[in-house]
Amino acid sequence: MANAVRTGPLSRNYQHRYFWIQACRLFHQRNLVRRVAIEKVELRAFDDVSAFYGESIYDSHGRQVNGDYFQLKFHVDHAQKIHGLDLAKPKFIGATKYSLLHRLAQATAAGDLPRRMTLVTPWSIDDSDPIRHLVSCADGEMILDPLFDEGATREMKGLREVWRADLGGVSDDKMRAILRHLAIRDNKRQYDLDQELGWALSMAGLAPVDGTQLAHPYVALSDGLVTARAYEHEASSLEGYLKQAGLWIGPQGTQGPPSEALGIKSFSPFAVYLEDDAKVLNLVPFFHGRQTKAAVGWDRDLFAPIEDFLTRHVHAGGRYDLYFDTHLSIAFASGLMLDKADAVVTPIQRLPGGRLRWADEGASETGALLDQPRVIGLGDGPETAIAIEVTHPVAEDVATYLKRSEPAVGKVVVFTVAGGPSRTSVRDGHHAHALASALGIAVRDLRPAAERTRPLHVFAAAPVALAFLIGRQAAPWGPTITYEFDFDTKAPGAYSPAFHLPPMREETR
Repeated sequence: MANAVRTGPLSRNYQHRYFWIQACRLFHQRNLVRRVAIEKVELRAFDDVSAFYGESIYDSHGRQVNGDYFQLKFHVDHAQKIHGLDLAKPKFIGATKYSLLHRLAQATAAGDLPRRMTLVTPWSIDDSDPIRHLVSCADGEMILDPLFDEGATREMKGLREVWRADLGGVSDDKMRAILRHLAIRDNKRQYDLDQELGWALSMAGLAPVDGTQLAHPYVALSDGLVTARAYEHEASSLEGYLKQAGLWIGPQGTQGPPSEALGIKSFSPFAVYLEDDAKVLNLVPFFHGRQTKAAVGWDRDLFAPIEDFLTRHVHAGGRYDLYFDTHLSIAFASGLMLDKADAVVTPIQRLPGGRLRWADEGASETGALLDQPRVIGLGDGPETAIAIEVTHPVAEDVATYLKRSEPAVGKVVVFTVAGGPSRTSVRDGHHAHALASALGIAVRDLRPAAERTRPLHVFAAAPVALAFLIGRQAAPWGPTITYEFDFDTKAPGAYSPAFHLPPMREETR
């Protein structure tokens, strides 16, 4: 009974925090979001929070969308998990007659909508249920191919037919068209929303939440707006309420010439709103989670869009902030592409609670930057690999992979950050630049002219902004192959090759 009493207020707090995360986007520099709403009944079952864009953006399926609708379902504990059949049950969304899928079918009855509909909940996907294969780790979008695979398991086929019935007995093609509107962001605790909101408030120029007070000022304000039936807002109308509540600070000035914001994203729900802050190259449609889709080749399909994006937007004499919500290989390749760019390009590193510019500023580094490199012998192969340990140790996994899959590699040279790898081993931007420079020189010295005729195999556990800075130092290394670790399985030696730099030509494969 106690949990039942608490759920109502806690659900409201959960919803209103998410509203303010969206509302903060009204005040970002690019002004991509033009309008937000709370409890605006437009699409039933997805009417808790909504955001509308001034220009279309791409979703994870490559569709152009101009709005997002969110359904927030808070739960006090993790007593249950999300199962595929839940989406066809009205009770799952607190309804008595219509399920989430039924509402989705109603919303799209007239055809494809340029909108996304997202369920946000602290509950997590059940690891033993077939739905685990259908919800992407990127932004929670539906991965549809396993649902219609002729070789699908009996459980998956059963789930497909239950969903089909709830959607009105539609064809496979219609079912795909409906489901690609849906996303599920699971395991979103209220704590996670508080962290995200803190960063959003800072970016928007709004007052931080005072954790020493019981009352949440933003929840109190949006409660008042709902009571007054002021459900929908643009920046101008919401700014007035914020000023009256004493929550408005305003945009913070920056020192020095302004920088143009650019971004590249290939995964992660944290990248969802990157377009608010930057011109973005969206590579998410090429991936399912961290893995490339079956027909996607790193060299063939990913290298050219990255090179084209950077060539079009980075110009001599310019100043740029470059955001990365992406794989290390993409950041490294971007750095290598910009090796000769006569421009100031500062990577933006995502940290818990926000992002920081890793500019080459600060006191000079006086201590050791890297431990003495150590060598792991693997055999008589003529090629060399390097393992870069900054956030965590990787040498053992790298050696396991190479022994199994790359017999041409005869040794691994391990470079470890001084003081040992950890998530806080890179102190600031100046430290990152100094590390990248030291590593660039150390690896260059390993590569005499004869060795540079063969590829260097590059494995790294490092912040993504540091991977970019290392890439800018890597031109003297000669040809390189980057590798990505499979964070989904975390199996020993779970690496796969990514870019061949310079990229391999199609006919040489």
